[in-house]
Amino acid sequence: MGEAVRRFGDTARAWTPDADEDFSFRFLPDVCRLVPPDARNGDGLVTLKAGPGTFPLEKLPAGKLEGGGRVADAGDDVKLVAWELDDRVEHSAYVRCRAEGAMSGQETRVPLEVTMTDHFDQDAAATPRFDLLLDAARVIADEAGCVNDPELPEEAPEG
Repeated sequence: MGEAVRRFGDTARAWTPDADEDFSFRFLPDVCRLVPPDARNGDGLVTLKAGPGTFPLEKLPAGKLEGGGRVADAGDDVKLVAWELDDRVEHSAYVRCRAEGAMSGQETRVPLEVTMTDHFDQDAAATPRFDLLLDAARVIADEAGCVNDPELPEEAPEG
């Protein structure tokens, strides 16, 4: 988790309105990986990654995303995203988290991202996955020391 929090803080503090981008692919380091002993190729049952957000919050409006995926607002400080990829679904929480020493506006343009990939039954409901993801995001946001004290709900909204 230390690398993920450090990378988020460094990227957040480096952000300026003059160097702003709408999209910036960022490698998110693993925070946790649960791997069964018989897994092939290191595939984990669950992998959590965290770091600086790939998308600014305003690029994640509630509803269906172009190119696959759905976004749900989970309060004023959190957006939950189910990314529909070719072979799996990833679940992400984007948290409005201002890093200490960062410029005003960073928390919406470079939010904290926590992403979970799992290999459970993909037909299962997304809500329990988002509940688990919110628990992880709460711990990581606390470790990141968000100076704006974002509110992360205990449970994901239904749907």
